[in-house]
Amino acid sequence: LEKEGKYNSSYRVLIGGYDVLPPVALTAIKSVTSKDLAKTTVNGVTEYIIGPFGKKEEAEKLVRYTKPLFLPLTKKGWLSLIIIIYSLIT
Repeated sequence: LEKEGKYNSSYRVLIGGYDVLPPVALTAIKSVTSKDLAKTTVNGVTEYIIGPFGKKEEAEKLVRYTKPLFLPLTKKGWLSLIIIIYSLIT
């Protein structure tokens, strides 16, 4: 007999393509959230991860407020919302 489980989701915002975040973008991020900001390198590409957010709406708010800042800054940068499912409660 299998038990049905419930997944808890964690949301993070991922920014890539910038070796250093533009100051205007960093200021905007900090004005919207106090969540952790981590810098990492994956396959030679610098990525910034912001979160975790317990609610999708919180992460989407950050994307909504900061995405317009990233679009004109460079064509190589990108911003996305990623969903990480981190545990199964049985």
